[in-house]
Amino acid sequence: MGGPWWLCGNGDFGRLAGGAAGRGAGGTAAAAAAAVACGGAHTLLLGAGPQGGGHRVWAAGLGDEGQLGAPPPQGGGQGGGAAHAPAFVEVENLRSEGVVAVAAGHRHSAAVTEDGRLFTWGSNRSGQLGLGRAQAGACVGVPALVQALGGVKVAAVALGAEHTLALSEAGEVFAWGASGNGRLGHAAGGGAAPWEWRWWAQSEPLPRLVRALEGRRVAQVAAGHHHSGCVCADTGDALLWGAGRFQQLGRGEEGTAALDSAEPVAVDLGGHSCAALALGGLHSAALTGSGRVYTWGTDEGGSLGHGRGVTSAAAPRAVEGLPGGASQVACGWKHTAAAVAGRLFTWGWGGAVGEGGDGGPGEAGAGGLGGGQLGHPDPLSRAAPSEVRPPSGLLGGVGDGRPGPLAQVSCGFNHTGAVFAAP
Repeated sequence: MGGPWWLCGNGDFGRLAGGAAGRGAGGTAAAAAAAVACGGAHTLLLGAGPQGGGHRVWAAGLGDEGQLGAPPPQGGGQGGGAAHAPAFVEVENLRSEGVVAVAAGHRHSAAVTEDGRLFTWGSNRSGQLGLGRAQAGACVGVPALVQALGGVKVAAVALGAEHTLALSEAGEVFAWGASGNGRLGHAAGGGAAPWEWRWWAQSEPLPRLVRALEGRRVAQVAAGHHHSGCVCADTGDALLWGAGRFQQLGRGEEGTAALDSAEPVAVDLGGHSCAALALGGLHSAALTGSGRVYTWGTDEGGSLGHGRGVTSAAAPRAVEGLPGGASQVACGWKHTAAAVAGRLFTWGWGGAVGEGGDGGPGEAGAGGLGGGQLGHPDPLSRAAPSEVRPPSGLLGGVGDGRPGPLAQVSCGFNHTGAVFAAP
């Protein structure tokens, strides 16, 4: 099953797939979406698949490093601009693989199949595709199987700017890619030979078990730009590690005490268990089992949602302006979104870097900055949660364009995607 989908924000390189009402190339993109994943400047759409099988995958936006997984129809040649797809193109290599989930990083992408295999594609400059040293530093334009995870049944994947986390069905976490700031969670050396560690200090091209999490059963993984996190199934703890100089690890430390750390440490959610974790650029968010949202880190553009006058939060703090009963939370570079009782709320920075908010709410004037990633008909920032009501005529997919309850939301660098229940 799937429902109507909606994209808003910066329209650079076609990441909105022809505008917020875009249906893809020739109207042939998914008639309904099961999920959307927003990356740096590209978007992945998980279409409705055959009954009892996987889903077809569609991609739009920037494809200069292969992150679309399909030949982009525009640019990339002599005298042309960056390779990009201004409408959805199908990732045909995945059509028969039984894909059930997709994820988008800054310039790389991933897909998980129903039998637990993991495919990655796009930029591999820091080994974030997990394909080994021979392909590290290159770009991979079609989905490639992560063979190093053979024997591991992958349940979920999360992508940061240049690193990747995979969660196994057994609750284990594997990490690879750029290792700066401790974002992979691997202790220095990790038993490696000195020359290997010198290379790994910059990046790791193969999946490696995060041994600091051994003995814990993990239920969810999350990746920010330069930090990482997970939710433990047994205790409900939210553990974070990686870049911490902007309090995004939520350890209550400020100034020089808020350092980067490769050690996973639980954040204090006031005694509440964590149901889901979302990580952005310099901020983080947690959804509790009781449906409350907590945020911490740097409040760039109002991304924490605590109102005007707040510059940062060194420890988790409840977003008081959000109604109770939240079921999802997502973080972008400087903005945040949440689902509450089927309604969409957003807050944070409303502008965007780049030209052309390609249509509808994403448009901030011809030739102006492409804002609107908060989903409102203006590029203004919001320091507190504000409900979004997508115009009915701007929904792609099935039905008459009238949105049903919100089913899923994703925040990219400067754009936002949402999937609604079928009417």
